[in-house]
Amino acid sequence: MKHQKLTTAKCSRDLRVTVLAIALAVAIVMVFSQNVRFSFITYDDGVYLSDNVRVRSGLTWAGTLWALTTGHAGNWHPLTWISHMLDVELFGMNPGAHHGVSILLHIVNTVLLLLFLYRSTGSLWRSAFVASLFGLHPLHVESVVWAAERKDVLSAFFCMATLLAYARYSSLPNRRRFIPVLLGLVLGLMAKPMLVTLPVLLLLLDGWPLGRAAVGVPRSPGRRGPTAAIIEKLPLLVVALLSSVVTLVVQYRGGAVASLEKFPIAARVANALETPLIYLARMIWPRRLTLFYPFPAGEPSWGAAALFGALLLLITGAVLLKKRSLPFLVTGWFWYLTMLAPVSGLVQVGEQASADRYTYLPLIGIFMMVAWGVTALPIPRPLRPIVVAAGAAVVVASAAMSWIQAGYWRDSATLFGRATEVTRENWLAHNNLGVALLAQGDLDSAARHFAETLRIRPGYGEALNNSGIIQFTKGQFAEAAASYREAIRAYPSDPDPPYNLGLSLTRLGRLPEAEAGFRRSLELRPDALDPQIELAKVLLQLRREPEAGALLETALRIDPGNEWVNATLGAMLVREGRIDQGIQKLQAALRANPSNAQAARTLRAALSRSRSPR
Repeated sequence: MKHQKLTTAKCSRDLRVTVLAIALAVAIVMVFSQNVRFSFITYDDGVYLSDNVRVRSGLTWAGTLWALTTGHAGNWHPLTWISHMLDVELFGMNPGAHHGVSILLHIVNTVLLLLFLYRSTGSLWRSAFVASLFGLHPLHVESVVWAAERKDVLSAFFCMATLLAYARYSSLPNRRRFIPVLLGLVLGLMAKPMLVTLPVLLLLLDGWPLGRAAVGVPRSPGRRGPTAAIIEKLPLLVVALLSSVVTLVVQYRGGAVASLEKFPIAARVANALETPLIYLARMIWPRRLTLFYPFPAGEPSWGAAALFGALLLLITGAVLLKKRSLPFLVTGWFWYLTMLAPVSGLVQVGEQASADRYTYLPLIGIFMMVAWGVTALPIPRPLRPIVVAAGAAVVVASAAMSWIQAGYWRDSATLFGRATEVTRENWLAHNNLGVALLAQGDLDSAARHFAETLRIRPGYGEALNNSGIIQFTKGQFAEAAASYREAIRAYPSDPDPPYNLGLSLTRLGRLPEAEAGFRRSLELRPDALDPQIELAKVLLQLRREPEAGALLETALRIDPGNEWVNATLGAMLVREGRIDQGIQKLQAALRANPSNAQAARTLRAALSRSRSPR
């Protein structure tokens, strides 16, 4: 009878967990389902998807090798690249499908968080509250709906899987159970290197809720001393250290790390002390959120930095004073600070002062502090239903605000138009709003936003390049060339201005100078397809067919199905007498575009010259 009661109780608990997981999934779908109708945006989605030939080719062996070896976009995250390629393989370049996969990953992450917390603490409703805030808080919208941030939800999936594996390992430690923990960390770092602090997070969890290596908590079967707990995690720490080294090397080589001249140490320290408190303020009052928050103009205020540092120390001291009676405060607070550390800005990657996406995993610690902290208060029994209702209201309000915030991601014009409304002197928002308007054909409005960008940030290379694109579109090729030259002087490592300069010089008939522009663009981005093609066109006009042919062969390795390249190379091979190879290329061109009349005529002529029937 006792066994039957225990079985019944377990089934009841499992049913409640299942119902809560389904409810969370439904709520997330209700908030984010609108995003499957939205497009890619002009900021970074091109780098990761729409303009990335490797990704657009789908999941291939060549693409997988590229993903494993490239530092493209300033990071080494091969699993992120592979996940994008797999999406393209399954769904093509349909933005809604890509958004849908990210939403699905977010749902899975939320459910896994619920399971981990429930398994580790035994408290279902507090775990559900934390998971609800994680799944529905407006600060997490950016990570879910921005296609380029697939790395956030993908790395979080491996993080949650690692936490669950570690909870299982901690109940009965052995090597076989440790392997999934190590594998989860490796895979998570291959999706996004921000997980380098995960081994430290596991040490925190040893204290609470797992009770394995902390003073003042009940002993558990897997209890270990602090020294033994650290030694146990040495393999994880070594992996994290290697990932950190690789990431720094890739980011420095890719030019993603800002110089000390642009962001002095004083500015970095002040910002690193301020942003944890800014994120807490946005968590409590998530209004005026946007994609990009520019660094404030002027010198940093050391007085403000000292105040923020003092507040952080005050909170940390208060938490440590309660480490025995309220150990969840220590785990939650240091979870938050530890997971924010890689994006503190001391090593400044990018030009944002802060980013909402950086809170995706760190805020779990604060949510835990709130959930367990409120229930630790001496609340009279008659008031407890009010507390429960308040918690439910917070979740509902978060969902409503997330739905509104997700709606701003409809398209680039909406997103960056909103950014110009809620921030001041946001040069990046004006530039990208201009790009969106340019794509819509509104050249005059786009030009005004590029001019505003250059007012806020004189000499900004992207705005100069974009101004040149407007001039080029209007047929002002000499003026466009001048703008591109300015952009090259401002940012000599950007491959786009020399490529665009080559296009302008081609229109002006200055082919040798155009050749130099295309070659410079290829030096900066060797695997880019368009400069290969345009340089080949110039060389063909200069009657340098062997050089052009070599470039076309390289272009085909990047994009094997390219119609123009196959047709042009096929005709060249036929003229050289390499009939069979030429026929293969011409047939590939016609598979890409059966209405290519010139390729069809050349193919018929080649077939008539061929000895073997086709």
